[in-house]
Amino acid sequence: MKWVAFLAALLLVAFGCRGKRSPSEPRRAYSYREVLHWEIPPNRDGQPHGLQGVAIGPSGEVFVADTEGRRIVVSSADGRVLREIRPPRKGSNLLQMPFALLHDGKGRLYVTDYAADQVQVFSLDGKFLFAWGREGFRPGEFRSPVGIAQDPVGNLYVVEFYNHRVQKFTAEGKFLLMWGEEGDWNKPDEPPEKMLYPAGIDVGPDGNVYVADSGRDKIKVFSPEGKFLRQFGAKGPEPGKFNALAGVSFDAMGRLHEADSAAHRVQMFSKEGVFLAAWPLPDAGRLVIWSPSRILAYQDRFLFVSDVATGRIYKLQIEEEKTR
Repeated sequence: MKWVAFLAALLLVAFGCRGKRSPSEPRRAYSYREVLHWEIPPNRDGQPHGLQGVAIGPSGEVFVADTEGRRIVVSSADGRVLREIRPPRKGSNLLQMPFALLHDGKGRLYVTDYAADQVQVFSLDGKFLFAWGREGFRPGEFRSPVGIAQDPVGNLYVVEFYNHRVQKFTAEGKFLLMWGEEGDWNKPDEPPEKMLYPAGIDVGPDGNVYVADSGRDKIKVFSPEGKFLRQFGAKGPEPGKFNALAGVSFDAMGRLHEADSAAHRVQMFSKEGVFLAAWPLPDAGRLVIWSPSRILAYQDRFLFVSDVATGRIYKLQIEEEKTR
C-alpha cells in the first residue's frame, strides 16, 4: 500500500524555542478535552479504510478522505455518516488515493490524490469540477502530494512527499512558484532549504508557510515566496518534541496543532514553537488514540483528528485557563 510506505517514512520531531513574556501578562494553561469520536464504517467493497485528510463544510459537515476506500465520507457534526463522494464511474482516474482535503470556504473541496499525483477539485455535493497535475518533477507535476493549504488571498500550497518540495498555485491551478529539493541523510548540516519527506503544511497567522520536514525532524518556516526564515525541531517522545509528525494545522487564535503518530498523541504549540499542551496526557494509563494522521483546527475551539489505524475521527475541544 502506497500510503503505508508514507506512514513508515514519517520521522518528524520538533521542539520549540521559548518566547519572552511580559511580567504582567498572565500565563495561559491550555488543554484538550475529547468531545466525541466516531468510526467510519468499511466501504461497500469491504476494503480497509485508511483515513487521512479532514475538512469542514459550511454547515459543520465533516469530510474525511478514505485513502484505501477511494472515497470521501461525509458525516454530520455529531458523527452520523450522511453520504459518500466516489469516483463518477468505474475505471475513473479520480480519487485513486484521496489524501489531504481543503475546503476553500467558497464551495470547493480540494483533494490531493496520492496515487494519481493530482489535485482534484469537487463541489461539496461531490460533482467533479477540474483537476491538474501528473506524475513528474517539472512545475505543476507531483510525486505523492500529501498536504495542501491556502493563504488569505486564495493561493494554494501543495507539499510533495517524494519530490521533497512545495509548489504554489492559484485557486484555479495555475503554477506560480516552487521551492525545496531533496536533502542528504548523511549531511545533517546541509542548507535548511533542503527537505527530506515533508509530510504536512499550513499557512500561519503571519502569512508564512509552515512545512513539516519529517526527515529532518524540523518544522521549517518559509515566506510566501519560498524564502527560508527559521526552523525548530528535535526528535523524541517527550512533551514538546515530535515522533512521526503527520499533519499540522493552525487554529483561529494562531496556535499550531500537530498529529504525532508514533507517540499516539496530539500536541499544541505557539507559532514560535513553544509547547502548550498535549492529548492524551502521558499518565492516561491506556492507549487512547493509535495513529493520528491528519489534523484540522476548526475556528478557535475545536480540533478534528483522523486515526488511520482504527478508522476513527476524534473531535477535541481546546480549553484555556489564565494563571499567574
